Amino acid sequence: MFVILQKELTSYFKSSIAYFVIFAYLAFSMLANFYQANYFDIDNQGLISLFYFQPDIFIMIIPALTMKLWAEERKYGTIEILFTRPISIFSIILGKFFASFILSIIMLAMTFPVVISTSKLITLDYNMVYNSYLASGFMIAAFCALGCLVSSFCKNPVIAYILSVLTLWIIKSINLDFLIKIWGNSEFVEQTSLSINFGYHYNNFLHGQFSLTGVIYFMLIIIFSLWLNVVAIEYKKD
Repeated sequence: MFVILQKELTSYFKSSIAYFVIFAYLAFSMLANFYQANYFDIDNQGLISLFYFQPDIFIMIIPALTMKLWAEERKYGTIEILFTRPISIFSIILGKFFASFILSIIMLAMTFPVVISTSKLITLDYNMVYNSYLASGFMIAAFCALGCLVSSFCKNPVIAYILSVLTLWIIKSINLDFLIKIWGNSEFVEQTSLSINFGYHYNNFLHGQFSLTGVIYFMLIIIFSLWLNVVAIEYKKD
C-alpha cells in the first residue's frame, strides 16, 4: 500500500498536477473567504466564511486528483501489470485513496495562515474552528473515496473528472425535505431526510456541534465507496 501511495503522490508532483491544483484551491478559497462569504462584514468568530464554501471548492478540486488514479491505468494498460504484482487489490485501492486524501489535507492545512491572522484581529471560537477542520477532513475523505470509485469505471480521465464532479454535486445536494410535506410531520421521515442530508451533517460541525451521527454518515460513505471500488476492480480483473 505504501509503495502505491508513494508512487501516486510522486506522480502528482512530476506531472505538475499538484502545483496547479494547490494554486487553484488556494485561489478559490481566498476568493470565497474574503469576497463571496463577506469575511469583513459578518460575525466570523468561527471562520464560517472560510469553511462554508469548502464543499463547493473541493467538488471541483478533488476530481482533478482522483480522475487519473484508475482511468489512466486502464487507458494505458498498466492495470494488468498491477494485477500481476504480489499485492492485494484492496491495498492498491487504499494506496490510491490515501494519495489523493493526503494531498487534499495538505491543501486544507495551507489555510492555517487565515486562522492565525484572524486570531490577531478578533477572538476566535476555537471549538468551531476545530470542528470545521474536522468536518472538512471527513468531507475530503468521502469525496476522495467517491472520486476513486468513479475513476475505476472510466478509461478517459476527462470523463472521470466530469462524472466525479457530477457525483459529488449530487451527494452534496441530496435533500429529501420535500417528503416531509408529502407525508406530513412524521418523525421517521424527518430523521430519514436529515440522516442523508450532507448539508445538515456538515453544518452541524461548522457551528461547533460535534456529531456522532455526522461521523457515521461520512464513514459510511467512505467505507461503502471503497468497498464498491474493490468490487468493481475485482469484476474487471475477472
